[in-house]
Amino acid sequence: DNKVTIAAAGAIEPLVALVRAGSEGAKEVAVAALWNLAYNNADNAVAIAAAGAIWPLVALMRRGSEVAKEQAALTLRTASAPRRGSQTRRGAWREHRWSRWQLLGASGYRCVQP
Repeated sequence: DNKVTIAAAGAIEPLVALVRAGSEGAKEVAVAALWNLAYNNADNAVAIAAAGAIWPLVALMRRGSEVAKEQAALTLRTASAPRRGSQTRRGAWREHRWSRWQLLGASGYRCVQP
């Protein structure tokens, strides 16, 4: 599977770095790549969380281009959606405090601090 090969080659951390500090175009491409890597791949979802992607993705949803906002939301949704037999994924995202974030539908996103 190409997703496994790409992640094993070390692509996740540079993609997260681009989401943090790349140009608008680079952020859009990087977040789309992270979404593709996380889609139907629990190990990659865990690796993306472990690479520190959650806060940069949330920041991108707040201040990115419309395309980047949508891709960031999809990436978080895809990586956090529980799949049968995927206790590892749910545990990793809880560990990174995903549960503090509440989706507010079309009105946007809000951080809820305990």
